[in-house]
Amino acid sequence: MAPASAGPAEQKHANIAPVWHTSLLILLFLALGIGEMAGTRTSSPPAALPFYLGAIVFEWVLFAYVWWGVRLKGNSLATLVSRGQLPGFGRDAMIGVFIWVLWYVVESFVGIGLSAVGITNAGAQGTVFPHGAIQIALWIVMAASSGFSEEIAFRGYFLQQFSAWTGSTLAGIVLQAILFGVGHAYLGVRQVVLIIVSGVLLGVFAGWLRNIRPLMVTHAWADVFGGVIIHGLPYK
Repeated sequence: MAPASAGPAEQKHANIAPVWHTSLLILLFLALGIGEMAGTRTSSPPAALPFYLGAIVFEWVLFAYVWWGVRLKGNSLATLVSRGQLPGFGRDAMIGVFIWVLWYVVESFVGIGLSAVGITNAGAQGTVFPHGAIQIALWIVMAASSGFSEEIAFRGYFLQQFSAWTGSTLAGIVLQAILFGVGHAYLGVRQVVLIIVSGVLLGVFAGWLRNIRPLMVTHAWADVFGGVIIHGLPYK
């Protein structure tokens, strides 16, 4: 599972989108996170179908905004997906499953630690798990959409942009992970911590592989597995 080309320490960092474009997106996620943490949402789970449909629309609007931003700098979508030679999708999928196994083990241990110190999702809106064929189908579409769009946004766009701003891939990994967690504040404090850990882990693989397609597989399958199969991680 060797990296596609030079490691993170050898990468050159350059802005991939205008500063104002990234700043607006950061402000959006911070505003959403602060509003959610301040209790602007109720502790009641949302209605399933509106929540799933709204999330799908949001993911694709996010993708469109990010794509627009990199095009403003003369970059292509491929700049966010890979900075090296792309292997076959079958190999990407295998790597993605391997990362998911590692991710699940790490998240499980972190979850045990959070439980030990009493950090919960009490008072959070949370999510609603699917019941019936229509909801399950929409959940899978939502999972695929978030796996694609959020990896493009966080492990592609934000990681590269934050690395350019700070001159450090490590700083880029940490900053995008924090923003990733804040953007999921409606799930509760415990979940924000778990998602920040997820963001760091996926960011490390993004910096090493220089290819986020395996991470799209990991992300989408984690959501499908957690929401459809076990109704647990990453949502508890």
